[in-house]
Amino acid sequence: MRAPSALKPDVPSFGYATFLSINATSIWGGIYPYLPAFCQTSLTTIVFAAFWLAFCAAMAFTWARPGLSRGAHVLAFSAPLAFGPLMLVGAMYLESLALALVVGAAALIGVGSAGYLMSWQRVFASLDSARGNLALIKGTGFSALLYFF
Repeated sequence: MRAPSALKPDVPSFGYATFLSINATSIWGGIYPYLPAFCQTSLTTIVFAAFWLAFCAAMAFTWARPGLSRGAHVLAFSAPLAFGPLMLVGAMYLESLALALVVGAAALIGVGSAGYLMSWQRVFASLDSARGNLALIKGTGFSALLYFF
C-alpha cells in the first residue's frame, strides 16, 4: 500500500527534519556526555539556561527588528553552531576555563539554533500557505523518526 503523497518527504520537510534531529542529538545526546566530569552536575543544567536565554534573545531580536533578519544569511548562523561545540571540546582540556567555555558554548549554540529556525521559517513562509504548513508539520514529524534512528 502506498503512502498518500502528502506524507512523502520533500526537500523543505526533510531538510527541516534533519536540522531538528541533528540539533536535538547534538544538544541532548551529544554534548552532555562529553563535558568534563566535574561539569556533569545539576549546576550544568542550570548553566544551560544560557542556551535558552540566547535562543529567546535571538528570537526576540528577530521579532523586534524583522528588517535585519531578512538580510541574515545561513552562513551567519553556521559560525555559532560550529564554534559552540568546539568550545565544549576546549572545556574538556582547559579545566580552568571550563565553566566559561560551557556557558559561551551554550550561548553560541542557542543563537545559532535560533537563526537556523528563523531561516527555516522563512523557507516555509516563501511557499504557498498550504504547502508551507504541510512541510513544517511533516518536517517536525519526520524529525522524531530521524532522532529515533
